[in-house]
Formats: sequence, C-alpha cells, structure tokens
Amino acid sequence: MISPALTDTTEPTDTTDATDTTQPARRPAAGGADGGTSGALRHVADLTDEEILAIDGPDSEQVAPLPWAGPRSEEETALAAEVGLRGLVTHGHLSADEHGLDIPADLADALALRFDARAIVYADHSTRSAQETRVLYLHEEETGGQVLVETVNGAGVHRFTLGDLDAAATELATWGVPQQHEGEGRIEGDGLPPELAGLQSAVFVDVVTLAGGGDVETRSFTFYRLEDGTLVEDLATPGHLDLPPRTENEVQTRIAHAVRGALLPA
Repeated sequence: MISPALTDTTEPTDTTDATDTTQPARRPAAGGADGGTSGALRHVADLTDEEILAIDGPDSEQVAPLPWAGPRSEEETALAAEVGLRGLVTHGHLSADEHGLDIPADLADALALRFDARAIVYADHSTRSAQETRVLYLHEEETGGQVLVETVNGAGVHRFTLGDLDAAATELATWGVPQQHEGEGRIEGDGLPPELAGLQSAVFVDVVTLAGGGDVETRSFTFYRLEDGTLVEDLATPGHLDLPPRTENEVQTRIAHAVRGALLPA
C-alpha cells in the first residue's frame, strides 16, 4: 500500500516492492507552493496519464482529460497506474525506501492546487490535426494567490506550470487565438454546425467561479478560424448562427479579461 510522507526526498532508490497502486498517494494540503518569478510561469513537471493515476489513484476524478488512459477498462486503468508509479520513481518524482514513497515538496504543493480552487478555467484548442487542453486552477490571495496551469496534449502528457494570475491570463490569451492550419484533416465536435465545415481551428473557453452558497458562475467563449482564415466569435445566439469577426487582439483581450475577473465579486 502506498503511503508517502510527501516531504523533501533524496535520489530514487530501488522500488522492487513499491508497485502496489491500490491506494493513491496521500494528497497534500493546498497552498504553500513557490510561484517563482512574478510575471512568468515556472515549469514544475511533465507527467503522463499513467503517472497522474498513480498519484491520485485509478478511481480518482480529474478535471483535466486523460486522453491516453480515459478510454480504457477498469483493469487496464489499474495496470496503467502501476506503470505510472514506475515512471514516477524512474523520473525522480517519487523516492522509495523502507518507510514508503515520498513526493518532493515542490511537486506535492503544486499538484495540491488542483483541489479547492476558487475558480477553474477549462479551454480546448483544436486544429485539423491535433487538440490541446489547458486547465487553470485559480486561488485567492488569502490562500497564496497561485495559479496552476495544466496543459494536456493528445498523447496524454500533462505539463504543469505555476505563476500568478496576470502571467497565467496573458499566456492563455495568446494560446487561445485559433491557429492558422491549412493542412489535411478536419475538426469534429458535438453540436458543431454544418455551416462550419472546413474549420482551420476552434477554441472553447469556460471560466467557472465558485459563488456563495455552493453555486457556480460560468462564462463561456467560442472562437473559430474559418476555412478562409477569418477569425470569428460564436455568440451562441438562440435560433441562428451569429459569427461576428474578431481581431487577434480582441480575442486575447476577451480571454484575458475573463480570466483576470474570475476571482472578483459578482
């Protein structure tokens, strides 16, 4: 059974007997992570779907998608968590000794920010050949004011970066402009109107804030790069397709404003 102490660790040691993933690594308390230099996002770690499952447990619920592990059976998911545990130790993200498994404090603190966030930003950027998801976990100043950014590619690799709200909003706004992609392939999605066939790329952004009384407030944005290269916003007007043109600067401004305002009182 895994019962790491989640303290600072030394170099990885032999893990021959440390492969039981029936229980997740013990979740650390939120807060306390060092955000690095203000104004820039600091890289924390790159983890695979399997390694996420090893840390959180095979039955854990995730906000971010698990592209590689998601479609698999319960037995395959349990095996993936075991494989992920080996990867964590091999890459130095866990150390094992006679007392169990230890997660380095900086990684433990960063991953803890996935929980109890005051607001979450969930964004997908799809082109004709690839899809990438970004999840921002926003915390108020009273609890450290840190923002954890989880970027997930189609292969199931999760890149974690850490910084302040301004840096995270600026970075997401730049990433959130639909790319030019004139190559082969097509974008498919639930509810995608047939009039949008031939899209070069699409970006979907949801900003979800926990409000008083357990309620949530959500702001959603959808931007497309049309087949002819025009950049538009889908206003989701009931009854008809409303796609006013936008400049790249307008898209960036709308996304950044929504992210920076996610923690403000309604």
